[in-house]
Amino acid sequence: MTIEELTKELDTKVNKAWDEYKAQHAQFDVYRGKPLEEKDIATINMIFEGIQYKFQELYPAFQYVGFRHQWVTEAVTQHDMFMTSMEKAGSKRVEEAQS
Repeated sequence: MTIEELTKELDTKVNKAWDEYKAQHAQFDVYRGKPLEEKDIATINMIFEGIQYKFQELYPAFQYVGFRHQWVTEAVTQHDMFMTSMEKAGSKRVEEAQS
């Protein structure tokens, strides 16, 4: 599997999990700002537990993105500097060379 395919698959899974997380918050919002009734406590606790588990599921992706952000910024900057220096030396970018 290529990095691009892995990235697309990860994006799909994270988006699905995020939608589920937001849906759980929407369920919780039904009870927000209202006096709690004894009959609702079990349901509210289940929703609250689901929100926590869903966030735990999402957290590794958030951590990865946060951890890699600085690395990606540096890698792109270094690549751009390299490409600029090569262009100044007369080289062409792959896209330009294939045209």
